[in-house]
Amino acid sequence: MPIQRRRLLLIDRRFQFSLIGTLLAIQLVLIGGAMGVLWLFLDSEMGATLASAHATATTVRALLLPVMGTVAGVNALVAIGVTIAVVLVASHRIAGPLYRVRTALAAVEEGDLAPLTAIRDHDQAGALADQLTATVHRLADDIACAQQGIDAGVAACEASGAAAPPALLEARERVARYRVQRGA
Repeated sequence: MPIQRRRLLLIDRRFQFSLIGTLLAIQLVLIGGAMGVLWLFLDSEMGATLASAHATATTVRALLLPVMGTVAGVNALVAIGVTIAVVLVASHRIAGPLYRVRTALAAVEEGDLAPLTAIRDHDQAGALADQLTATVHRLADDIACAQQGIDAGVAACEASGAAAPPALLEARERVARYRVQRGA
């Protein structure tokens, strides 16, 4: 069975936006710190060099600040773009498989015991999905066995001419709610 690909860019918006915000904040602090250290270093070096050449440090500072601002701005834009791309790829590796597991669990909650959608082997949630699939298969087998036992009990009651007990009939209805679809 081929794996169906989602076309969603944002799977879990809250998770993805918080991850983007955290990484951007860290990058901006690091960029600001690096630019501050660079400013202090260049200012002291250029001030000492230009003082001997009889140039004023204020002129150099006035020229240096726009260059540093431009470098910081370009660096921040590149960092933001790379961060967003990395977060989207990384979050799809994390949230994508968990989204499929959550979808499968919602289907089980609704009574659908069909096998879980396949998850790529290299995803970290692959073992979780395999365990969930095994659990659902076991549950489907147990329900099928219970269905056979209940049907046999109802048939035995009907064959003897007695009415089936209400608890047995209720169990039959409850088990019939599950849609057991087992593939070969």
